[in-house]
Amino acid sequence: MHCNTQQQVLNQTSSSWGETEKRYYKRMQKRIAGKPPPTQIIMERTFNTACLVLKAVHSMPFSQLTRGLFFLCKALPSKDLAHDFEAQLELAGANPERFVFGLHPFYNDFIAKIRRENRFSELFGFIGSMVRICIENPSLVDACVMDAYMNLLLQVTEYLRPNKLNLESFVYGISTDGELLTGPVPHAFSDVPGIQLRRMETLRCSQAASILNMYGRQEPQIQSLSSIMRLTEVLRMHTNMTAAMLPFINEFTWDIVPAKVYGSNIAPLMELTHQPFDFDALSHSLTRRKRTLPSNGVTFKVDDPTGELQALLLKEMMYEGRIHLLYRIDFQTGSLSGYYDTSDKFFYSALKKATGQEFAQKLEGLVLTAYASQVLSPDNSPDIYSFFLQNGQSLRISPYARGGRLRDAYHGSLEPERRHAFKRQGEYRREDRSINGFIRRLPAGQTASPAAVAMAAKYGYDLAPNETYVRPFVRASVLKIPISKEKPPTG
Repeated sequence: MHCNTQQQVLNQTSSSWGETEKRYYKRMQKRIAGKPPPTQIIMERTFNTACLVLKAVHSMPFSQLTRGLFFLCKALPSKDLAHDFEAQLELAGANPERFVFGLHPFYNDFIAKIRRENRFSELFGFIGSMVRICIENPSLVDACVMDAYMNLLLQVTEYLRPNKLNLESFVYGISTDGELLTGPVPHAFSDVPGIQLRRMETLRCSQAASILNMYGRQEPQIQSLSSIMRLTEVLRMHTNMTAAMLPFINEFTWDIVPAKVYGSNIAPLMELTHQPFDFDALSHSLTRRKRTLPSNGVTFKVDDPTGELQALLLKEMMYEGRIHLLYRIDFQTGSLSGYYDTSDKFFYSALKKATGQEFAQKLEGLVLTAYASQVLSPDNSPDIYSFFLQNGQSLRISPYARGGRLRDAYHGSLEPERRHAFKRQGEYRREDRSINGFIRRLPAGQTASPAAVAMAAKYGYDLAPNETYVRPFVRASVLKIPISKEKPPTG
């Protein structure tokens, strides 16, 4: 009897929310009427985010919501940023209507503040921390609170673009000079057919689809409603992955950005196996490494008998005082990117959320074995060339070092003087940013200083008697001081 009563309440709640959502949607359509098509799409996407948040928290007692938010914000860096989103979620619980119709202005004002105070690096670190918490400590708070906060935070990326209305552009990182690094967004208008269908259904207007005709580009992947839903899942994994990587992408690590969105609905590495090996011992060994990677990383070419795997790129980066391994793995069906925190052995992979632990562990084993082959002694790492099998056949992996001067992978041949020249005094300020360090062989008879040995140990490196550690590379950057009278973007 109790179960039936509970189900009736849930059904009534769901029905009530459905009617409320339709009413909100009709009001939202009146608000966006007459705005430029890109603004309409952004507002539609933000409305969808607001609905996802409300569905997660609308039936939750307010005290439970605030308690969960307290513990979540306590675990996050940048407390004022954390409280900005906490306040929005509390508003969602206390006054859903104000939350829904105030969310678009909130994002506009929030990004204007970030731009005015030059806090994009801090924001990207904050977003990356939230993605990590969702994977590393999912039981920290109620799953509904976690999901609502994550959805709310990820929608910020819709407002990051230097030109907010260029929907074919996406921000993937920030340069050492503070420049937002943009690239193409995969399937930029794949949600437009769904937007059009919803408008036609809700407004009963046969002409609704014509509003966004200039953006309603038909893509080969979109043939039916089910194909739209499948593509939505693909893009959700891509969005989570790029959000996690925001703190790590600058002009020197730009080539870690996925070359092509991973578009398969089948998990990768299903046929990957390997010879017997203790990967826990390998992870422990990687906390005390013998070498750094070359300045521009290592590319591993893959001879895969199945054709699935194509290449792997590894780079090291100093972030928050710890060495992080960045990777991009290229499959026939697209690329995946992630990182490995060498200090606490945390491995980020978008597969952990999308496909489950089995395939994520296979990817982790592949990446860390390749890394170990370059930074550990042969006694502590397997032979990468013949260690893995694909469908029972040998997977040949060959490393190619990318040494030499640190290369700007984003700007290409752009002259450094052009990017770093001072303008009028007072408009720019200098800022030093740590990039990386490296192990250097010493001339005969010389030994490393105690300070160099201690620094190497701090970052996880064991020096040979004839080696020293060169402190992390410091880049002098010139950052433009934003004009304080900047107005929030409109639309």
